[in-house]
Amino acid sequence: MMPLRTYYFALLVFFLLCDECENIFQASLSNVSKIQPPFESNISVSTATHNVSGEIGQNDFPYQIRIAGGRDASMGEVPFQVSLRLTNMIHVCGGCLIDKLWVLTAAHCLGPSVVRVIMGTNSLNSGGIIVGVSKYITHPQYNQSLGSNDIGLLKLTKPVEFNKYIQPISLPSKNIDDDSLFIISGWGYSKYPNGQLSDFLQVLYVRSITNDDCSNKWLPFKINPSNLCTLATSGKGLCKGDSGGPLVANGEIQGILSFGAACALNIPDVHSRVYFYIDWINETMNTNLN
Repeated sequence: MMPLRTYYFALLVFFLLCDECENIFQASLSNVSKIQPPFESNISVSTATHNVSGEIGQNDFPYQIRIAGGRDASMGEVPFQVSLRLTNMIHVCGGCLIDKLWVLTAAHCLGPSVVRVIMGTNSLNSGGIIVGVSKYITHPQYNQSLGSNDIGLLKLTKPVEFNKYIQPISLPSKNIDDDSLFIISGWGYSKYPNGQLSDFLQVLYVRSITNDDCSNKWLPFKINPSNLCTLATSGKGLCKGDSGGPLVANGEIQGILSFGAACALNIPDVHSRVYFYIDWINETMNTNLN
């Protein structure tokens, strides 16, 4: 059990990373939703499919969670990693390529201002290719107030051509076991608040913990069966700018980063467990071919 002072400090830093996390926390206590849609007011977060249109400013983007304690990725090490960009090319979230037309990311990363995807480079500021976004689809049961079912898909404007540096990653063939070894990647902050996005893609090895252990560290916030939690040693973990990024084991995408306590405070990072959503992912791609 973490000391009470450490617990509340962790929550405070978590809220600093997430513009809406304090409301989420309060809503979980009172069981009353107080969250406003993170994008334009005429967009309903319960609507599963959205066509891309309109623009919003960077400050309207919801919550983003550099990998602390990581290392520079080698070229081609994470060929499925992508960067989601606003119209002004600001990086807002990570994601992973799972098909020539589809990117998997967190639902809270999606909105009409995310109109470009960059892939095929480890640098945040140079190289790679830019592909437009034609549609974004959030999970129909995504609950912004509780942070549940935080997973979504981006459909690209054209199929990408695979090469050494651009490759899709497979969906999981089975549910991953507890105490498994994973690799995480992202361009997020190395420290918070006195940090900045990394220009070079960072990678870090982490291990999963049981949802029960994770819940004990996140009380009173609820951890669901559809979540997957990872924990590294203190000083290593995910941070601001890594949201929506991939959690990989056995060459398969096992998790999508949903939220965490920044940065690397020995509190678990929480991901959406991809295996839980395989049917929805495949059905969504198959019914949105055109």
